[in-house]
Amino acid sequence: MKRPPSTLLARKTSKDSLIGLYRYMRKDYMLYLMILPGIVYILIFKYWPMYGISIAFRDFSIFKGYADAPWVGLRNFVNLFGKAGFIRALKNNIIISLLKLIMGFPTPIILSLMINELSKMRLAAPSGKKRPPRCTRQKILNDQPFVTL
Repeated sequence: MKRPPSTLLARKTSKDSLIGLYRYMRKDYMLYLMILPGIVYILIFKYWPMYGISIAFRDFSIFKGYADAPWVGLRNFVNLFGKAGFIRALKNNIIISLLKLIMGFPTPIILSLMINELSKMRLAAPSGKKRPPRCTRQKILNDQPFVTL
């Protein structure tokens, strides 16, 4: 009589693999507890809102609610793209976004550089009085006599 292949003799059931996974995870349970807040964050703030995306494919009414809204497929998008003002609205949206990017990125950097330069300028004291000279570390070190041993 022939023996069956060893792979058939050592076949694990799904219950055995779950027990093995449980034992593996039990060794490093603290790591899995540390990962848990990140997984909960992703589920709540990334995946749960995707449920609302399907409103775009329904004939949604705030009075009927989400459950009673019939499925219309791409009809809402065909209606949107077929409107006369769509191209103009799209062009305005792109222009505004590009201007926000162009003006919003370098403006804070330029403003911070200008404020930094203000701190370096010497401003005249009000009422015509002269300010006393600044006492810096370099000035203190330069004023001390050089002593050799």
